[in-house]
Amino acid sequence: MILKFIPPRRVPKLPADIVVYKDDEKDKAFLVVECKASSSEHDIEIARKEGLGNATLLSSEWLLLVCGEEEIIYFVKEKPSLKKLENFRRAELPIAYSEAPKYKYKKGGNLFEELRKVESDELDAKFHKQPLKSDNMSRIALYHLHLI
Repeated sequence: MILKFIPPRRVPKLPADIVVYKDDEKDKAFLVVECKASSSEHDIEIARKEGLGNATLLSSEWLLLVCGEEEIIYFVKEKPSLKKLENFRRAELPIAYSEAPKYKYKKGGNLFEELRKVESDELDAKFHKQPLKSDNMSRIALYHLHLI
């Protein structure tokens, strides 16, 4: 894993916040992570542009945007355009460089979250957006990386 990696041929030089490679030689990028402090539409749009540019230059398979508490995952192996990027959105990153899971929840848990009943206030808290401190953004990104 490399933090603040500047891809070749990028003008202006906008470094990728985190790059995860499949190999030790750093030839095959698996994931590019772009982080922003807030989850405003403006910051998310900037993260999309910067992240997709870096992911395309590095031929990455996946792009993870962490904007405030918002986490957005894209499968970008086919190098989609910015206009079509939403068509490549996925629910989860794959585990251990494998295929992306077809579902997030599974009865019995295991690698997936256990299905359970929740109270409405827990659902409200899950979907309520609050900005994170920038030091927490790396924590969220690294949480996702431990699944890889």
